[in-house]
Amino acid sequence: MSEVESFKKLSSIIKVAKSKDSKQLELNMDSHVVYVYLPEKQYKAYVQSTNYPEIALSMVIFPAVIELLNRVASSGLSELEDYKWYQVLDRKVELLGHSIDELKDQRISAIVLAQLILDDPLERSFEEVGELFKNED
Repeated sequence: MSEVESFKKLSSIIKVAKSKDSKQLELNMDSHVVYVYLPEKQYKAYVQSTNYPEIALSMVIFPAVIELLNRVASSGLSELEDYKWYQVLDRKVELLGHSIDELKDQRISAIVLAQLILDDPLERSFEEVGELFKNED
């Protein structure tokens, strides 16, 4: 699997954790690793979703990456360039043949770029859901 196809580098900068007090999914981007905080019940379901990784990725990581990209698009480069998550994201975007500048000047949207970065997570999720329905028959 090529570096572009691999989620390993991106997963090193996005961690899912249990929220102490929030009732909603929240993102903390103010360190080298981005933390996606889930309420306790959702976090337990996420941890138990190991048999359905694509569905979990689409439900948790995909919106987090969209939000990251939106922050990148609306922030000054100097605010973010020291963060490891930004450097990995920037490199991943370059490997895909795009640039952060395209995002900033809206030549590509955050949602489209997130799908490219995660290698079409919706398609894989729907395949996983299809397998679930097949197994029920």
